[in-house]
Amino acid sequence: MIKINYFFVSLIIAFVALSYFVEKEPANELLYKDFEVLIPDKDLDMQRVESEGESFNIDAYLPSLDDKETRLRHDDNKVPAWTIQVAEYSNKEDLMNNFNLLKKKGFRSYIRYKNKDINRFVLYVGPTIEKKDSTNLSLSIPHLSGYTPEVIPYD
Repeated sequence: MIKINYFFVSLIIAFVALSYFVEKEPANELLYKDFEVLIPDKDLDMQRVESEGESFNIDAYLPSLDDKETRLRHDDNKVPAWTIQVAEYSNKEDLMNNFNLLKKKGFRSYIRYKNKDINRFVLYVGPTIEKKDSTNLSLSIPHLSGYTPEVIPYD
């Protein structure tokens, strides 16, 4: 405790000494001082686009993204992880009750919005690296209001 007090006292003394030795510059002079600032005439990003010859077109990439998602869903060996979709909910109270039930049972569960809809939720358990681990885990999930768990690729 004494070392901390000595530290703070020495810090205060250092500030007082600096304020005495450092030359102060009035704030009025800073307002009228001419700072050397380099502001480009053109937007730098536009220069890059002009040098490439065309702008970025997201529509050109959408089919390849859809193909990649389809391949991931059909090729089990290339999926990096698996998760279990337990159920979909529109009622937050039911969702939280089942989420807490899974947590109490020791499952690693999480919640996401369903397709960015703020009134639909999906309850998941996982993820796991191996599909067989998720499949075995899905069999041990307690029965939740008539829902059947589904093993899906983790995204």
